[in-house]
Amino acid sequence: MNKLFVVGALSIILFCSSKVQAQDAKDGMIRLAKVDRPCVQADYPYVQSQVQSALDARLASLGKNKSQKGFQVYEGVNWPEIAAGQVDVYTKVEEHKGISTVYILVSKGYDNYISMTTDSVMVAKVKQILVNLTPGIKDAQHLEQVAAQEEAVRKAEKNFNESKHSLDRLQSERDNLDKRIGDMKNQNSDDQNALSAEKKKLEDLKAGH
Repeated sequence: MNKLFVVGALSIILFCSSKVQAQDAKDGMIRLAKVDRPCVQADYPYVQSQVQSALDARLASLGKNKSQKGFQVYEGVNWPEIAAGQVDVYTKVEEHKGISTVYILVSKGYDNYISMTTDSVMVAKVKQILVNLTPGIKDAQHLEQVAAQEEAVRKAEKNFNESKHSLDRLQSERDNLDKRIGDMKNQNSDDQNALSAEKKKLEDLKAGH
């Protein structure tokens, strides 16, 4: 009885967990070529650049894409984890108030875009890809943070080197100035002695008359 209770409780927990996870990606509609098309979409609490980097990395196996009216388009590609034949894949990432939304549309050709009504299995697989995208986004975020910190270090190092150069230059100028002051003091002392000697001669000459 207790075992049955435990198994039942675990089943409920796993079901609820998977249900919550599945809600991270949902069916949607987005305008493409002036027509509303079915898509799969998901929201992430990350900036657009990080989400876009993770999505690009996730879809790198599809090959090169091209930009088309705000979408990244993969034309006539093989995506075996989603479909058996070739498909056209359209992706878009938009950010609003710190939340980035990913849209993925998959067409089997001739404006035949997959939806839960016509291709529920394929849609579910696309949803799972979006559900599992978060670790990649975190990696992209970490790389951005590292790059930003590296840039901060470069700027700090540049400022340090510039200030050190200025300090060394001023120190050199001060050393030169100190030497010039010392030389001038010596010259002034010699000139004072010479002046005193000339005055003495003048006094002696005057006294001789």
